[in-house]
Amino acid sequence: MAFRTFTRRLYSSSSVELNGMFIPLTTPFKADQSICYESLGSNLKKYEKIPFKGYLVSGTTGESPYLSYQERVDLVKFVRENTSKEKVIIGGVTTESTRMSCDLTQELKKAGADGVLIMLPFYFKRFMTEDAIMTHFTTLADEGGLPVVVYNNPWVTGMDIGTPILAKLARHPSIRGVKDSDVRKNTVTLMETKGCNFDVLTGSAGYLLASLMIGCSGGFNGLAGILGHELCRICQLVEEKKFEEAIQLQIKVSKPDVLLLAEMGVRGLKGAMDMKGYFGGVCRKPALPLNDEEKHLIRETLKSTGFL
Repeated sequence: MAFRTFTRRLYSSSSVELNGMFIPLTTPFKADQSICYESLGSNLKKYEKIPFKGYLVSGTTGESPYLSYQERVDLVKFVRENTSKEKVIIGGVTTESTRMSCDLTQELKKAGADGVLIMLPFYFKRFMTEDAIMTHFTTLADEGGLPVVVYNNPWVTGMDIGTPILAKLARHPSIRGVKDSDVRKNTVTLMETKGCNFDVLTGSAGYLLASLMIGCSGGFNGLAGILGHELCRICQLVEEKKFEEAIQLQIKVSKPDVLLLAEMGVRGLKGAMDMKGYFGGVCRKPALPLNDEEKHLIRETLKSTGFL
């Protein structure tokens, strides 16, 4: 079955649905590096026409390490006020301490978030034993007041949250899922969490179809910032069992996904957004603007795949 059947459990803090495509929003900045809410509102008006399940605010794609805690709260509030009430709002809450993450989660709840995405603290990674990881996430789930989605990103943290730990976390009623791009590992995670109210979502558009085919519920995919219709279409085609059409579309989106997300990161995605009629703009420093060669490569990649 392409999508795991969603079964709502009777826990007030965990009634959030994660099946479908979430767009990780970029954070637009003005020339003075302050947040440009006018441009964010313009992007949201266009995104509201695409059948996303919801929005991820202040995640990696939103340059969360460059944002203050108050900016993260303000962004969630703005997105909540400028999108339809049916859309699920997930706030990025990664900090280096459990206490700070709890405090931020509580503030995001007041701002209108429906859940939070949390990556492991990694500055003192030598302290992050299995017990420390379990304590971190379960404390957030107990005290934060919102459903928790675990964000497993070993490329950033230097630590991989193994399936045995995820299987234990999945038993907590307020830990609702994991974002993980390792398709091979996700297969085992799906097996080990079967029967739990726990969704597995992919973080890579390049592996979206493969992830859906093994049973993942959807994805948090940065490429949705420019190819939202296409990624949502892949999800729909899988549900309709139109697999050949889904394969062809997956092949098309994989090339820009590798260039823009895997190689260039947020800088590349923002450059492509400018070319596709969205507001991308610059990243916050110390990230530097794209050079002419990089812009040319993005444009040619989008043209060669039929997306420009």
